[in-house]
Amino acid sequence: QDVGSWNTAQVTYMGRMFIGATAWNARYTNCGYDNSHSACSEFTSYASSGAAADGPPTAWVRKENACDANVRIVNGAVGTCTDTLASGSSCQPECDAGYTVSGTSSCLDRVLTRATCSPNPCDASGAIANGNLNDCTSSLASG
Repeated sequence: QDVGSWNTAQVTYMGRMFIGATAWNARYTNCGYDNSHSACSEFTSYASSGAAADGPPTAWVRKENACDANVRIVNGAVGTCTDTLASGSSCQPECDAGYTVSGTSSCLDRVLTRATCSPNPCDASGAIANGNLNDCTSSLASG
């Protein structure tokens, strides 16, 4: 999940937020505290941070040029998407029954663009008991 999208509105203290988080610290760098990592130079702004292990999440940048696409999409599943989708690559999520995927999910310069699952249209052209079709067509939008 993109850490910049975390809702931290209710967080009152972000000090030492990532202290001892070895997996996190292996993958991310705190550009808001120390911008010497090469990944920091690729961004024009990030939040300020008071110490190496402090938040906020928007101070942190993923070290390798990749995206975490291993997150279930609405009305679907991750499909072939992984937590390390390299920049310039794409993956194919899957949709639940009754939904169709639109496009692929792709990563470019650490920014993930997600595919979406849209409801399938309904076929309203079939015979109706004790009635008639009037203007119903073979493709009626869902909803």
